[in-house]
Amino acid sequence: MAAVTVQSNAATLIPGAVLDIQNLGSVDIYIDFDPNVTSSTGIKIAAGGNYSAPTGVALTGMYARAASSTADVRFTARVY
Repeated sequence: MAAVTVQSNAATLIPGAVLDIQNLGSVDIYIDFDPNVTSSTGIKIAAGGNYSAPTGVALTGMYARAASSTADVRFTARVY
């Protein structure tokens, strides 16, 4: 596991918002609320994949760690 960790800027989300995470890189990533996320503790997003989750709670930080090398990860929030 590469030591490539990125904290999202989504500090607080509006109730009913959806958090979208895109892995635009060529390596798998793992996401979690823990800055020490690993392949054993995080949710895997395959290379080129994405993950969406409804969030009605405030997020203090979402972290992504690349399986190797570096990754191109996008965190966005949308409201319906």
